[in-house]
Amino acid sequence: MADYIVTRADELEHHGVKGQKWGVSRYKKARSQGLAANSKLSDAKDKESDAQITYARAGNKMYKSMAKRDVAKDKAATAKIGSKRQARLVNKSDKYNQKVNEYANTRNTARNEAKNAKSDAKVSKRAYDDAVRKAAKEKVQIKDYTIAKHLLVSSINAYASYKTDGKVGVKSTGLGKDALKTDKDKFDEAVMAYRNKVH
Repeated sequence: MADYIVTRADELEHHGVKGQKWGVSRYKKARSQGLAANSKLSDAKDKESDAQITYARAGNKMYKSMAKRDVAKDKAATAKIGSKRQARLVNKSDKYNQKVNEYANTRNTARNEAKNAKSDAKVSKRAYDDAVRKAAKEKVQIKDYTIAKHLLVSSINAYASYKTDGKVGVKSTGLGKDALKTDKDKFDEAVMAYRNKVH
């Protein structure tokens, strides 16, 4: 059986029977599908987050407008009937009521968008997981450069000297251990984790 190695740099090393590259080809196809699904998943999560923020903000504005509307309505009820003050307060109450309805519509729209985005995220997550399972079935060995990358991050993340107010200090770059991982790296690691889980 031929043995193939897919590197993190997308290089291909072949050992065994010449021409048997279909395993690597299928692996890369599955990985491409996984990356596309992951991109959609990320977009869906962003949309859901934005919709939730819009929902919360619209809700706050709606309740504030409701309170102002009710105050104006109560004052209009105690004002002299037919007076300019009463007319002004009624008009003010109506304007706030209009804002209440507008914010309520915005809130409902945002709630539906968040719901749809959450559904899209689930679909994309299933597609990503399916791609991982497909890739894991291929007889392809993945070369893991994680250790080397962690060492590089550690060296970059070492405290760097800088000058401030004539004094020398130290400042961290703030890079995490996964700072250099690409989406391909994460997919490959997901494949390896799945293989370890099922075997």
